[in-house]
Amino acid sequence: MGIVLAPFRSEHVARVADLHCKALPGLLSAMGPAAATAFYEGYLASPRCVAFVDEHDNVVRGFVLGSGDPQGMRRDALRANIRGILRGMTASVLRRPGVLWLLAGGAAGPSAGGFDRRAPELTYIAVRADARGAGVGSALLAAFHSALRAQGVGRYELSVETDNHGAVTFYESRGLRQAGTYRQFATTYRRYALELPPASGTQTR
Repeated sequence: MGIVLAPFRSEHVARVADLHCKALPGLLSAMGPAAATAFYEGYLASPRCVAFVDEHDNVVRGFVLGSGDPQGMRRDALRANIRGILRGMTASVLRRPGVLWLLAGGAAGPSAGGFDRRAPELTYIAVRADARGAGVGSALLAAFHSALRAQGVGRYELSVETDNHGAVTFYESRGLRQAGTYRQFATTYRRYALELPPASGTQTR
């Protein structure tokens, strides 16, 4: 089964949100598919969003999403779909009151080290369990790198839970190096960074 990457589009939103909730830990998964769908609809509306999916027979096997300007991407998402995001968050809190505690715990931002929230970032990457080991994650990462380099971005960062040993191994084997740790939403994260070689004819930032 070959890997076929495509830019993230509207028809992918529900399936990407569902995969996110099944494959990734964290607040967005805790809030559930409706809230995740609302956020991804907002991300899709941002011109700063860099995202790709791998799909086969209408199944999204993996996706990657990030930005050279993650703060701007998040602002764009909120502006584009604030009502949908608030509805999704409200429904999540009513269904699972514990989510409110997680939201309150992260409202102040990262602590115990923190990181520069303005830094270019790979925000999410996920691969279905039955597609792991087939090169999907590597292909998504390569597409993300190419897109950032084309924008002149020379370095990006990402976060991973300290106990997610599979993800840590994946990132470190591909050249990412730990840049720090922080705590947010009742979880301790490692912050990783990667220096990208410039694309031909571009200036890095």
